[in-house]
Amino acid sequence: MRSIWTMLAGLAGLWALAGCGGEYQLLLPDQLAAKGAQTDTVLRLMRNEFAGLMLPLKDAPLRCRVEDGPMVSAHTDAQGYAGLNVPVGDQPGLYHMLVEMQESHGRELRQFVPVYVWDARMSVVAVEYDAVKAPTDVAAVRSALNKIASNAYIIYFTDRPVEQHAMMHLHLRETKLPDGAMMTWQQEAWHFTGQGPMTRLVIEDRMVSPLAFLRVRFPHLRAGLCQTPQAAKTFSKAGLKVYVVGQEKIPEPGVIVKPWAQVAKSGL
Repeated sequence: MRSIWTMLAGLAGLWALAGCGGEYQLLLPDQLAAKGAQTDTVLRLMRNEFAGLMLPLKDAPLRCRVEDGPMVSAHTDAQGYAGLNVPVGDQPGLYHMLVEMQESHGRELRQFVPVYVWDARMSVVAVEYDAVKAPTDVAAVRSALNKIASNAYIIYFTDRPVEQHAMMHLHLRETKLPDGAMMTWQQEAWHFTGQGPMTRLVIEDRMVSPLAFLRVRFPHLRAGLCQTPQAAKTFSKAGLKVYVVGQEKIPEPGVIVKPWAQVAKSGL
């Protein structure tokens, strides 16, 4: 009997150490919209139930708006997802979207996310973020991207989770690289979620911003710069003209090898 009480006391101690949770996690990537149109926002709301286990929050009331624009509301589904079309202004620029939630117990959530409003008539270039993360020639990368940004918008594509995008924007500022929307280019994301007492693997693609859709919204998105075979394949499949910014030989038809120094000198 004593051993049972000792075991229960130990479990209680572990429970206290782990905490009862209650913290929220809102997964909301950078938003991108053409001027005078609206965002196609897909977000996911989760809550820490116990020991870091994040579970989707169902039927949570959400409200979104861009700056002083109209408020749009929605409720999350069983997996914590919600989709909203949020109007943006008529002037291109960098704005912010506010997302608010107040649950039945009174706890609130407020989060801001960048909203890039662009002129759909302008050129857009896709850039793999890993190609600019830690280059051997920082000056060449800076010169090349600033040349591109002088007459085109830049979308940085990454397979890193949304939670890291803010740090990636900070890296762009610190290295004096041009800003741009941070998007996910992978086709699907794997994650674990709770289902009763069990945990299961889920393959989701609703948080992905597909290149094919972006090309419809921005028809002058025609070129992509990358350094990995996976990104080259994704860019090529979307119909982009693919430039490999290095000496790598990537087995993808039609790719053009063009080092950063050459892009800085002659452009795309």
